[in-house]
Amino acid sequence: ARRIRAEAEHTARKLDHLQRVIAALSAAHTPQQVAAVILEQGAPLLGAFGGLLAMRDGDDVALVAGTGFPDEMLRRHSRYPAAAHLPNTDALRTGEPVWIRGIADVEERYPHLLGLYRELDLRGWASVPLSVGGQVLGVLGLAFHEEQAFVEDDRQYILALAHKCAQALDRARLYDSERQLRAQAEETAAMLDTLIEANPAAIAFLDPELR
Repeated sequence: ARRIRAEAEHTARKLDHLQRVIAALSAAHTPQQVAAVILEQGAPLLGAFGGLLAMRDGDDVALVAGTGFPDEMLRRHSRYPAAAHLPNTDALRTGEPVWIRGIADVEERYPHLLGLYRELDLRGWASVPLSVGGQVLGVLGLAFHEEQAFVEDDRQYILALAHKCAQALDRARLYDSERQLRAQAEETAAMLDTLIEANPAAIAFLDPELR
């Protein structure tokens, strides 16, 4: 009974935390702001010591933000081919999560990363695609010092977090497009005002009714 009650309380805390993360995401207007909410507020509840948020950029993957890793490493891996054989790129290409429960999974699936995992004291990793409307915008990576069972409850929380992150990134992308269009329209209007001010006769070419 105590175990069941503890599990229920843990689930309730995660759901409450997820609601607070969702509320914070609603105020995020850029990919960097979205990444900050996810990595600083969402990931720690699962015990992740760090994470990465990256987005597809043509044939590459571009890092938006990372936490818990050396700055030099983040700079060195700020951009890499989407075709690379890595947990993040595999999740990005397939649209399916990659769960690394421990070193045995690394040895089996990504032996070329063993040195990096030992250097960073990594034991567990989750790479989750950020998808909206069937389009994969990017990927969320979560890093753990301890091996992970990734039980169903934890997986569902991570997937819910990634889904809300993807929606926020899509909104940020639309917001940025609208901002750019608005800036272009304002620039065009300013150019026309300058032209008319310099040559009032030019208005006749802009408004046929004045000819």
